[in-house]
Amino acid sequence: MKILTTCLPFLLLFPSVIHAEMQPNMYSQTNYPNFCDNSCLDERMRTLVAPYLLPEEHPLKCVVDHLFSQSRVTENMDSLMGAGFQIIAAMQNSYIVVARHAAVPGYVFKIYLDAEKRSRDNKPNWEWLLKRCYSARIIRLKIAQKRIEHFVIPDKWIYLLPPLPTSNTSHPSPFIIMETDMDLEPVAISRKAWKTEVTRAQLRELYAILRHGYGTVNLGNIPRTQNGQFAFIDTEFSRRRHNLKHVKKYLSKDMARYWDHLIK
Repeated sequence: MKILTTCLPFLLLFPSVIHAEMQPNMYSQTNYPNFCDNSCLDERMRTLVAPYLLPEEHPLKCVVDHLFSQSRVTENMDSLMGAGFQIIAAMQNSYIVVARHAAVPGYVFKIYLDAEKRSRDNKPNWEWLLKRCYSARIIRLKIAQKRIEHFVIPDKWIYLLPPLPTSNTSHPSPFIIMETDMDLEPVAISRKAWKTEVTRAQLRELYAILRHGYGTVNLGNIPRTQNGQFAFIDTEFSRRRHNLKHVKKYLSKDMARYWDHLIK
């Protein structure tokens, strides 16, 4: 119980994490590469990261290992692009970089660069990555429990960065996120879909998730995928109290009235 005692203050940030999220094998990662002998991870971090590690048997893990072992890819933006990564977005609010690589088709990476000195709410950036994985797993459970058909969420895994090559910064990022690419529609098409195409059935499913405090009321962060579903891509916040009326501004007048009916 020493590990759980050490982590208790942080675990309080993740409701029900002990019961719902910590899998029985989370303490048996002794053979996982760069885990037990990783100087960038302390005991608390290992406990929290273990359930979300990219599986060793993942078919592209060896490709990702090769990409990140050739140089310190995450040192800065130049090193990232120099390693062949295409920058999708550099987020101004969260300071995270979203990128993809041609050698890893079907996936995107969410990265805090080693050179990034900023952080949100005075929390280390690795905690925000972990929150994304935790919240995604909870939403996925809700989708399965409620048999939701119109909303999806990407799989998200923690990828431990290799200790070598070393970083030139004093506090290098210990890990990044690798997640499934949801084949999102352009922003304008997603916005139009929410405004003109969304159905009552879709709004009922959206409400079934948002009413529990998960996801986001910013529907710009629930874009439509190319197969017609909507994807929860913003999972950096765990359970919180939503202002559900905020959803109305994305909807037509008729659907906004129906939303009022749902949330009253």
